[in-house]
Amino acid sequence: MTKVAMVGESQEQVGVPALGRLSVSLIVSLFSLMVVLLASRESGLELADLTDDPSLSNSRAWFAGGLSTFGLILMAMASGVGFFSVSLRKSLSVGRRRTSASFWLGVCSLILLLDDAYMLHDSFFPTVLNTPEIIPQLLIGGSVFTTLFLFRKAIGVSFLFAIPAVCCWSLSVLIDFGLDDSALIVLLLEDGFKILGICFWLQFCWDMARRSVKQMISQIGAE
Repeated sequence: MTKVAMVGESQEQVGVPALGRLSVSLIVSLFSLMVVLLASRESGLELADLTDDPSLSNSRAWFAGGLSTFGLILMAMASGVGFFSVSLRKSLSVGRRRTSASFWLGVCSLILLLDDAYMLHDSFFPTVLNTPEIIPQLLIGGSVFTTLFLFRKAIGVSFLFAIPAVCCWSLSVLIDFGLDDSALIVLLLEDGFKILGICFWLQFCWDMARRSVKQMISQIGAE
């Protein structure tokens, strides 16, 4: 077999899995649109309200929820860097996913992201499941604390960022439950500690991913 034929065959073999991966994005996008359309039809809400498109919705200005959106972006970055380092280690056959601190920290970040994005503890659990707001907050907080405790050795010096993040979130929750959030100063303190905790958490996940990749490079170099 000639070299040209071998190259063509290898490109064809690579192209099939690549098309399969591309189809995943198409399926997820179409499924999301179908869910939104069904939700709009069943709930009677405008599609612009469900898609949260400020340019189409008259119910809010384009800059409404800017601080919350910024926090969601930072939390998505925190989850992404954790999963990226795990994916990188897996592709190079270094380490295991189930025992990886970065993987479970990425899972915690994803849970926090989904809770904040869809207001799970504020709206979903109290209205749909008839569960007090404090219950999901305790479950999410307990998951974060458990993950930090189980991987305390792997986290090591990165606790420098994790501890302030947890403290800021705890203060935000205490302010939310203990004070009247209609007052401007209370709202500033609650959201201020929340966004500060998210920033610390992003630094924490970034530092963990950096150390994980650095350790991986050292292991490969030693081999």
